[in-house]
Amino acid sequence: MNIDAAPRRIRFLNFLIDFIVFSVLGTFFLVFLKKYTNLFQGETGIYDRLFSLFMYFVYYLLFEFFTHTTPGKLVTRTKVVAEDFSFGSILARSALRLIPLEPITIFFNEEKLCWHDQFSKTKTICLTKNKEQ
Repeated sequence: MNIDAAPRRIRFLNFLIDFIVFSVLGTFFLVFLKKYTNLFQGETGIYDRLFSLFMYFVYYLLFEFFTHTTPGKLVTRTKVVAEDFSFGSILARSALRLIPLEPITIFFNEEKLCWHDQFSKTKTICLTKNKEQ
């Protein structure tokens, strides 16, 4: 793909916004499940963390597959593109996000791509060109 990836500062802002949105939604959902179902009753720690990882995966999978964007990307006017956009590419993209410290891989290549971009053959691009870019 010959389209330039979004700048690192925009990608970082996407990450921060999505992390905040996910944290709020995930906390409400987890509290709801604990209060109104028998799931996680009396359990703490590892089950909460595993469930949070699963929900993080689902958050990105659903948003990016159905809308090619996330709340963070909506705010920064960016979206996910691919030459062959498929459920498999978004599934891989979402799964690769679970690797610890994966977001910092954006600093290890000139194309401004994280592992979840490189291995899924996707990019996050800006929908509008700013004068500062």
